[in-house]
Amino acid sequence: MSVRTAFGQLEHARKGLLENWESTRMAWTDDTARRFEEDVIIPLMGRIRKLELALGQLDVALRKAQRDCE
Repeated sequence: MSVRTAFGQLEHARKGLLENWESTRMAWTDDTARRFEEDVIIPLMGRIRKLELALGQLDVALRKAQRDCE
């Protein structure tokens, strides 16, 4: 799997998660939902963002290595 493919799959999964969470959050409005968002959803989004940045850096490094080998 290429880095671009992995990035695309990750982005698709992140968007799907957020869409589903927004739908769920409309019906689930108690303190448990708020804590779940604070304890799970928000930290997960931060980790996904870091992973997206790392994949971007990896893609740049791999492209440079490929050019250097040509």
